[in-house]
Amino acid sequence: MFAFWRGTHGNGKNGNDVPRDSMKFLSKPVDFYGHTIIQAEFEKESGYDAEVTAQTIRATNMWMATVQSLYNGVQMCDEKPDDFDEPNFVNPIDMAAAFWIGTQEEESAVGGGSLYAWAKDIGSKFTGQDVNAQIVQRLKSLQINLQNCFVAPEEETYDIAANMRADADSITRLMTVPLVQSLLWHSTSLGDANKRNFVVLYGLMALPPIIVCDDNAFSDLYDDYVVNVRNDATPASLTAARKKLESRYTCLGIDCNMVGEAIFTLPGGACVDPQLDIHGYVVANQELREVATVDLDVRTIGTLVEMNAAEAAYDIYHWGRFSRIGLQGGYYPLQKYATGDSHPSNTVATAFSNHFAALTHPSDNIVDDAILGKGAFDSENPRLRR
Repeated sequence: MFAFWRGTHGNGKNGNDVPRDSMKFLSKPVDFYGHTIIQAEFEKESGYDAEVTAQTIRATNMWMATVQSLYNGVQMCDEKPDDFDEPNFVNPIDMAAAFWIGTQEEESAVGGGSLYAWAKDIGSKFTGQDVNAQIVQRLKSLQINLQNCFVAPEEETYDIAANMRADADSITRLMTVPLVQSLLWHSTSLGDANKRNFVVLYGLMALPPIIVCDDNAFSDLYDDYVVNVRNDATPASLTAARKKLESRYTCLGIDCNMVGEAIFTLPGGACVDPQLDIHGYVVANQELREVATVDLDVRTIGTLVEMNAAEAAYDIYHWGRFSRIGLQGGYYPLQKYATGDSHPSNTVATAFSNHFAALTHPSDNIVDDAILGKGAFDSENPRLRR
């Protein structure tokens, strides 16, 4: 939502600070951006197009409903409802599976309106991973973990919920792959006015998370894939835009291998994941690259605070989103850094703790207050808290 509010079609594009209920996208409340996109598709100047409308609903409502159900499952493990053993209890992980798989009867089928069929169809145009197989595998894991969580002792709940959170995040990343693949596939048909509508759609759905990492890159890509393709009868080639998009795959939680190489003509050469090289300091070990993404958690938390989404920001601080502890490990969220023991030689940390001697974990307490707008930050605006 932050990207839509701060982007070209939002009322926050000039850096204006407004209350959450005044944030707009295409002059409509930004909280309902999915509905706004669907309405814009129905009302577009070129007229109604059944296929574009169907894909718009699938890539907005159905996609987001799947993600929402995944995280409802994680939250349910953390909170443990009393009615989980009632006959009419609805397991949110089963809901997510229903949204994704639909009425799919065969693994190889690419027809039908399910997200599974859509991912299968667009994935057949690339050499990348089979996202459906991995998504279903993780859905099974989530289903088992949630059932175990309901009957587990309280002291085991956190670890189960943390594992579920990692699976939910992995599924969301895998679900992002067909969005990007669809954007690349349709961007090769700019000469067809109807096909350009698909480029705009998948640009709207795939690009927004990039603003957390690099707001300038998001702005450029949004102009390339959405504004120019929508407004220009003869839009320029998107080859340069594709290379910039590929260089920001980390922001989307994906990489070149996940997307794969196109088996159709896609100008611009093969996708290459960027190497971490800052002023000559090169991190060659992929394990360290995973840890280095901790800065994206900081950016994400700040973005959510500025959007007046304090609970969502605290969720990232508490659970983590990008900050892994290596390829095979789970998350090492920022809160663990704040509540961990400092090294005896770290005199700065010692002085800090001594100054705030009344607080058990001063860093954690201060960040908590900044995120949630409490204590010294009670009357401060979201941008300052960020």
